[in-house]
Amino acid sequence: MSYPIKAKISEIIKHYITCPYEDCKAEGEEGPGSITHLLDCDTSFGPWYCKKCHRGIFGDIMKGEIFLHFPNERQKEMGMDSSKPSLVLLRLDPLPQSLFLVVKGIMHGDKIDHENNAYYYNEHTCPTNYLQDAEVVIIGKDNDPHGLFEYVKSVPHPGEDVEVHNMDIEELAKLFNIDGAIITGAKELPNNETKFICSPTKEA
Repeated sequence: MSYPIKAKISEIIKHYITCPYEDCKAEGEEGPGSITHLLDCDTSFGPWYCKKCHRGIFGDIMKGEIFLHFPNERQKEMGMDSSKPSLVLLRLDPLPQSLFLVVKGIMHGDKIDHENNAYYYNEHTCPTNYLQDAEVVIIGKDNDPHGLFEYVKSVPHPGEDVEVHNMDIEELAKLFNIDGAIITGAKELPNNETKFICSPTKEA
């Protein structure tokens, strides 16, 4: 018979920038973002955008100290002073070489259940579940393949109450204002001057 044991709580510390705008001051994940991965180096960053007020900041890290800067006039003219949530449609074309991902998984005991893993990844789980845990993306001899996905189009985010992850192909096509056959692969992208399927519009 097994008995309950008292849980020990461990703490993993992440360092976040507090939004410097006086009327916001968002902290943690609501703010501009985590700075943990940059603390050991002298570098510059930005624009980073607060997830609450959506305004931009720039920063410098020197000898462990972080200095923030508000966007200057030129950066404001370039639209770097603020942001809005959006959705981005990307495309992965058939590749001449296999694409490999290394993702975080689990195992029970010292033995790996390959049959169960095959069922889990091949049939059961949604790719959005493991893509957020991707450690490495590999194609050929490149373990950091920039430009792997091709940009297609962006639209303003329809709102946090809209369950985008539950949309079917027709709903997604309507959201991005494109032909659903392009998403399914039944139709090629228009052969125009750019490979973007959208002409410049206010929402693109």
